[in-house]
Amino acid sequence: MILEKVWKIKEHKDIPQEIINVAGSGLLAQLLVQRGIDSVQKITDFLNPSQMKITSPFVFCDMQKSVDRIFDAIEKQEKIIIYGDFDCDGVTSTSLLYKTLTHLGANVDYYIPNRENENHGLNTKALVKLIAKQRAKLIITVDCGVSDVEQVAFANGFKVDVIITDHHEAPAVLPEAYAIINPKAVNALDKDLNVEQINALNELAGVGVAFKLACALLETKKDYDFANNLLPFVAVGTIADVVPILYENRSFVYAGLKLIESGIHYGLTKLLESGGYEIKNGVTSENIAFGVAPRINAAGRLDTVEPAVKLLISDNKSEIDLCVEELNNFNRIRQDICEDIFNEAVEMIQNEPPQDAIVLYKQGWHIGIIGIVASKLVEKFYKPVFLMTLDENTGFVRCSSRSIPEVHIRNVIADNESLFEYFGGHSQAAGLVFDPKKSPFEKVKSALIESTKQQAEGKELVPRVNIDLELDGTDIGVELIDTIKQLEPFGEGNKTPVFAVKNLVLSSFKTMGQKNNHLKIFCESSDGRPFECVYWNHDSLNIPQGKEFDVVFYPKLNVFNGITTIQLDVQDVKSEFVVKDEKSDFKLYDHRKKTNIFR
Repeated sequence: MILEKVWKIKEHKDIPQEIINVAGSGLLAQLLVQRGIDSVQKITDFLNPSQMKITSPFVFCDMQKSVDRIFDAIEKQEKIIIYGDFDCDGVTSTSLLYKTLTHLGANVDYYIPNRENENHGLNTKALVKLIAKQRAKLIITVDCGVSDVEQVAFANGFKVDVIITDHHEAPAVLPEAYAIINPKAVNALDKDLNVEQINALNELAGVGVAFKLACALLETKKDYDFANNLLPFVAVGTIADVVPILYENRSFVYAGLKLIESGIHYGLTKLLESGGYEIKNGVTSENIAFGVAPRINAAGRLDTVEPAVKLLISDNKSEIDLCVEELNNFNRIRQDICEDIFNEAVEMIQNEPPQDAIVLYKQGWHIGIIGIVASKLVEKFYKPVFLMTLDENTGFVRCSSRSIPEVHIRNVIADNESLFEYFGGHSQAAGLVFDPKKSPFEKVKSALIESTKQQAEGKELVPRVNIDLELDGTDIGVELIDTIKQLEPFGEGNKTPVFAVKNLVLSSFKTMGQKNNHLKIFCESSDGRPFECVYWNHDSLNIPQGKEFDVVFYPKLNVFNGITTIQLDVQDVKSEFVVKDEKSDFKLYDHRKKTNIFR
């Protein structure tokens, strides 16, 4: 059964004429104001990301001492180790700083933990190897480290300096590092910054913070042009880490995508092309999110991130081509494992009574994959999901969890912290580890379900589709797509606009894709205008030919065999013929005032 989604059309705002004038059209003004971009200055900055004013890297209080320490290490040829993380943000952060320090003549290497055997952040065993075998004198963390009090103290005991660059929430007690560059740490930023500047820095991904350090180093050497080699990394890591594509992030991503589009980075070009994307048609945040980030993440999930790092830092085209092949192989394996675990989980769910949360355990599930599967299960069942597997190295059970907006998953876990060895995360995604000898699975399961039930009490738990505007068939054309394009790059905080159109008449449909798991829908608007739609991850449409249906979609230009057509990417379908789950009745929250949309 398909879960019925609530369609919620956003409120249509009354827009002042000066806002419409600077936006250039009533439609664009409406979309901007709905996103909180509601003043002349905000709109001007948003629509001109290449001209946005960027804060100096030296607004970080520890930046100058970090730059001085790094150049001292370069001068003395002390061994510098960049300590990264195994996700896409961590890989791009590591690669960015490695490229920068190599360019500046440093004696530098990098270390990224193995997801299966190690956790995020510094660990003592790795530090022992880096200090004893590689003779590290300076360790620079990227996308990690701000919570690693004990590990930094351990490094200090061997007279190894640690510079932390991170963007995660900082604890009350910070490590006694040589320097901490993290906008969320106490007293990390210049006290004279205004609120907007602080907000912008707080939204940086790990790669954005690493970029600030790189810029400070390059600025000190007056080597400004080299930053163009780094911006593609910033774009990829920022998009992959799902931080808001607003403020400085928008400027970095915009510039990085343009540089990738220009072919400046051979590895990213080849990786995109291997996924079926042609950079001559432009590179979007969606291309990165679906064509690059999953392939980089697949390496860290299944094995080693080495081919991902080499793809980004190598200048050897033959080596890069091999890395592309490896990453694609990892991605295919990841997809197969993901599908297997998903199918197993669905079968287990169907054999259990309905609960407020889905809590499943199976030995042998891949620790690097269960987080992806948890997200897919949330989408299918609209409940918090906890997937667990055994870590055979430690004997502990490791869990990845994902949630819905109504339930703060980290708080659910924190309510039961006495059961766990450790845990972490945020409102929509978290992880935990427990010893099954101390806390049996059934006890943990019952506790998590009960805490979820308490959090969800009194809330209406139904999936929603937020719709920017309802349009007529006559509104959908190249002009609409050109208007929307001005909002790019899309991402968190600036989602791709979605629209509703009603009373389309079905002409025909067919399955497509290697597994025939997507739909191509041919239909007409009420005035006879033909449209082609794509409904991803759906293989059937229970609507008779010639009958009407409504869709939520976003429009895009599709180029195939040199022919450009308008395609509606369908997000949801409503029709009297589509059978939905009985638990959710049809609802439509309509806040629109559908007048003068295009004025």
